[in-house]
Amino acid sequence: MKTAHASAPADAVWTIESGTRRGFVGQVREYWRFRYAARFFAVRSIQILYKRTQLGWLWIILRPVLPVVVGTFVFGEIMNLPSLGLPYFLFNLAGTTCWTAFDRSLGWATRSLERNRHLVTKIYFPRAILPPASTAGGLMECVVQIGMLVIAVCYFRSAEGRWYVAPARDWPLAALALGMALGLAVAFSWFTAIWQAHARDTRFALGWVLSFWSYFTPVVYPLEHIPAKYRFLALMNPLTSVVEAFRASTIGAGVVSWWGLAWAATVLLVSGIAGWHYFLRAEGQAADRL
Repeated sequence: MKTAHASAPADAVWTIESGTRRGFVGQVREYWRFRYAARFFAVRSIQILYKRTQLGWLWIILRPVLPVVVGTFVFGEIMNLPSLGLPYFLFNLAGTTCWTAFDRSLGWATRSLERNRHLVTKIYFPRAILPPASTAGGLMECVVQIGMLVIAVCYFRSAEGRWYVAPARDWPLAALALGMALGLAVAFSWFTAIWQAHARDTRFALGWVLSFWSYFTPVVYPLEHIPAKYRFLALMNPLTSVVEAFRASTIGAGVVSWWGLAWAATVLLVSGIAGWHYFLRAEGQAADRL
């Protein structure tokens, strides 16, 4: 923060302008100047995963591992859901990895303003960097699951003598699918972070929404398991094509729907632009409510 010097001219004028008036290019330049602050908030969101706990950093591993293990037992062993001829653990892990990139990232980004309220209300920085930076906590869990996926593929190669992996030419599509899942999380968080600042029970409602949303997304079951008459409705869910594309391009199980990915990209673009403008208009009032 700049402070006027005693020798400054008496007629010196300090002007404080709203960031929303600088236009898109001005905003981008400001975000670039504060890129180190974004790194700080990203690291902080990861540290929260294990801060003030007895197990410490082990929670970074346990949090993403336990749901996959329990889900494999419930959906694979008890409910015996289909897995397109693959070991169900591998099938479930691939779907869960992509869903985690969306689910966990959105959860962390939603609470970004609230978690950093002691800084938001005291110092200046472009608050719009908070939701994207705070997705680092969710991405860390996704990275752990990607590591699990690699280990699982190698294990089944050793145990069954078969590589459950898609051709290398398909791997860029997996990166694209993860990027779209993360992009959708950031786009929606422009809205939810503001709502959370106004009403802290937003995260509880969001938890319910994401729980139901996961059941309508082919995470623990294949898209083919949905009756044909409802499959079109399933594809209207932007996460359906994203999860299916990730699974198909990593372990070779799933359907790549290009029009479905185009629809998901359209939702990402529209919600991202609308959410960003909404956040810029509402951030000031939201900060006052923290």
